[in-house]
Amino acid sequence: MTHQLSGRALLRTVREDLGVYRDRIEPARLRVAVIRFTPADGDPPEWALRMEASRVSAEQKYKAFTHLGLTVDPVVLPGTVSAAEFAAHIDACNADPATRAVIVQFPPPARLTSLVHQLDPAKDIDGLLGGRSLHRACATADGISRIVAAFDADATVAVVGARGFVGSGVVHLLEDRGTPVLPLDQGDDLRQAARADIVVSTAGSAHLLTAEHIRPHHRLVVDSGFSPQPDGSVAGDIHPGAAGIPQNLTPVPGGVGPVEMAVLMERIVRQTADPELRSWAFPSAPYVSRSASAPGRQEAALSRGETAVENTLRSAFGAARQRADGPPPPRPSAGRAPDRIPQLGTETAPGDQGPSTRAADPVSQPETWAAYSDADLISLRENSQRAAATAMERARELQQQHVALRTAYEEQDGGALVAQLREQGAAAHTIARARTAAWQDLTYAQQTAVETRTSADAAAARVQAIGSELQRRAALPLQQRQAEDAARQALAAHRTPPTPPPAMPRQPGPQQQSPGQGRSL
Repeated sequence: MTHQLSGRALLRTVREDLGVYRDRIEPARLRVAVIRFTPADGDPPEWALRMEASRVSAEQKYKAFTHLGLTVDPVVLPGTVSAAEFAAHIDACNADPATRAVIVQFPPPARLTSLVHQLDPAKDIDGLLGGRSLHRACATADGISRIVAAFDADATVAVVGARGFVGSGVVHLLEDRGTPVLPLDQGDDLRQAARADIVVSTAGSAHLLTAEHIRPHHRLVVDSGFSPQPDGSVAGDIHPGAAGIPQNLTPVPGGVGPVEMAVLMERIVRQTADPELRSWAFPSAPYVSRSASAPGRQEAALSRGETAVENTLRSAFGAARQRADGPPPPRPSAGRAPDRIPQLGTETAPGDQGPSTRAADPVSQPETWAAYSDADLISLRENSQRAAATAMERARELQQQHVALRTAYEEQDGGALVAQLREQGAAAHTIARARTAAWQDLTYAQQTAVETRTSADAAAARVQAIGSELQRRAALPLQQRQAEDAARQALAAHRTPPTPPPAMPRQPGPQQQSPGQGRSL
């Protein structure tokens, strides 16, 4: 279940905390100029939509700066404006001591881009001047990096649109933090994003990333796309079909945009009223790290569904042993991986155990199926079906519990906690820490819900795989089928299939856990 990270909630908190500076700023009659462009007749529809996004962003800035007591000068220029006229506006803003900041909405017409660099660096609060700016990156990139900072412990971050204005700023800020970055842009295989722990998309291309790129192990996906559509709606870079896949997602609208405003408000307050102002931090939310959710380790989950799968697998193989001729072999000792299952056609002398291997699910390895009779596989399939149903039902229960916990926090406990702290005069970073601590109560419920669903899916995959093998056998010519049966019987005469290992590998290390030692809910 994907949790949406509200940028609007963060902006409300920052507005309240920084509102106390209004009494200092307003009497000084300071100004901020926001320059944007309108599309010209004959411009492509795509450009007109980008100018509409620029208009929406500019209006958000008007509200943010006005709240602090600043006067906003909205400068709206036609797309046909001359270079001389645009340069004159820049020069006028630079010369006016009351104008403390100038923002040029990007992108301007291409022929005017170079003139933006005439801005006074001291008034460039949006990092438009690159290396000449007093800020490392634009406000959007700064906001994105703060969102990522709440989730990037031991994480690799894929940045889609890494060579763009916003994307390059995100890359620089993350690298400054020492966060491993996978930069992706036009011409790259964007499917590489699936390997990362966090995905940031700054491409500004509607519905660019699909389920092919977004994975359940992604602890965070930041969608900074904002593409107005002809029907009046707004699209982000993440396709709606993939929006429910990651663990945490910034929505569009209401995600990155408000966070950008919070950064600009912080910067202008620091520039005009309080140079020592501390930066706000984006609150974290629960997530399951890739080390716990990646294939082969997520399936070592501490869930009842997984325990049920393991128990039914052991029961199925135990029944198969009892039907075999001769007494059952001794169970493997604790801490030792079970012996490998002989393959059809291998020459193994009686008593020759062969080399040991790490624990592995025999049903996931087709080459081992030849060692089991049809009756064994049918029994295993039936038990796996029951295990899948049990785990799926448990996953539904856990998901409902998680929803209830989240609702209680957001509507009652969290609201009451924040209200109490504000009444006590707590700072924004104190409130953020308190909210983060409260969120930790939800981590266990979310993690077990995700992991139990994974266990259910694994059991269902076993059922399907066994069914395919049984269908393969049924389609064999009679002579070949008899030959396989005879080979199976010959193997059984020398050796009974060993107790299967746990369905999933346990924690890596020099020793393996014995069956039944895994934790459960």
